[in-house]
Amino acid sequence: MSAAIQYYVMILGKKEAWYKSNVRIVKPFMFLPFDQSSPPSALSSAGRIWKKEIAIKRGVLFGAAGKVEAEVVLPDVPSLPLFHPIPIYIRIKCYSKPLPHTESSDPSSFKFPLPPTTTTGLDLKLCSHIRISAKGHVRERPLDYASVAGLGKPEKKTQAGGWGQDVQVDVGQPTWVMEGESKKMGRWFQESTFQAPMTLRCPPSFDRRTVRLEYTFELTVPFPGLGNNLTLSVGPVPVSSGIYRDQIERAAGELLDLPPTYWEVAELKEK
Repeated sequence: MSAAIQYYVMILGKKEAWYKSNVRIVKPFMFLPFDQSSPPSALSSAGRIWKKEIAIKRGVLFGAAGKVEAEVVLPDVPSLPLFHPIPIYIRIKCYSKPLPHTESSDPSSFKFPLPPTTTTGLDLKLCSHIRISAKGHVRERPLDYASVAGLGKPEKKTQAGGWGQDVQVDVGQPTWVMEGESKKMGRWFQESTFQAPMTLRCPPSFDRRTVRLEYTFELTVPFPGLGNNLTLSVGPVPVSSGIYRDQIERAAGELLDLPPTYWEVAELKEK
């Protein structure tokens, strides 16, 4: 079961002779509806927050566990508009396993888990979730759409030049924090933050009786050891066209990032 949504112009030339085939020309084009939400004059970095905490061990079976906390902040708006810079804020907090107070003066004892310090130390992907319903059958499929915000490794050679340059990375110093009320134990703590603008160029999300498309952001922070990677799903987040009635000229030159199959299906109709 599959579905496709396309916009195209078809010209059909009918021939009078029954034994001659009609001439048909099909040309697809990109289409976006007007955005019904208010134009974002300046999207604030403050807004909705997603969090997750996990306990991780350097060894699989034995030993005390450290912990990692991840936090993602997106603007608190009805939808994220295409073609507009959207601020995203990510904070990664790492705590060592509980240590005796004698280790509080030695930051070098804090070796695991350590927060990422570069843009390639974590990955943020935009993922699409497609649901098709027809004749009582339902099919759902998640797809990785693209890495965003300059985080992770660039997926295309054309991205390599400026990828990650707009990301502001701040790494804090290791800090000792007490554990419990006895003051005999504590943990080393260190955090890193990542702030960046991202511009979306995907088809906007929609929800119809037969087809639904929605998006999530998937954050992955890898750590050494089996099963220690932290993953945080952000969303679903509505995505709108970003084209407003008073900004038509501005949007005229913007292009969507569409898969090649958008054009291939239309080409089959020309045969």
